[in-house]
Amino acid sequence: MNPDRSDLKQALGLQAYVDREISARERCRVEAVMLKDPKARDLVRSLGGISELIRAGEPEACLTESREFYWSAIERQIRREAVVSQDSRGFAGWVRGHGWLRWALPALGAVVVGVLLLVLQPSGWRSATVAALSLNREVESVSEDTSTFTFRSVHSGMSVVWVQVRQDF
Repeated sequence: MNPDRSDLKQALGLQAYVDREISARERCRVEAVMLKDPKARDLVRSLGGISELIRAGEPEACLTESREFYWSAIERQIRREAVVSQDSRGFAGWVRGHGWLRWALPALGAVVVGVLLLVLQPSGWRSATVAALSLNREVESVSEDTSTFTFRSVHSGMSVVWVQVRQDF
């Protein structure tokens, strides 16, 4: 069974009265209602009894240190964590702050590795590598000991290169 909305509102007002959460003006209004309504008086008496039982059963917290000591400890911990978070931010935090760097730095790393591979190769390989990386479709074999045959299929998206060592009998 659902209580009427006005009954619910009145019950919540009576609970606020018992908990001393209302203004003096509202308190006078609730006391006037309690004088006229015996159900309201019974509800306030019941709620007051429950509040007393809760207070009586609640363990009392005894602190060995002063209140100021605990607040100062909390304040020190907050400051310590703020300093640590600023220190740990470092380069990684700077990169997080600049979102585009999350993509630019790996790309730059790949370019640097590619350039290093080209620069540090033996000189005989360098010209063949540069030729292979160029936009030309044909690669010339500079060795007289080998012959090559290339098949490209645009439809299949593949290339086959047959390399054969020449043997003179």
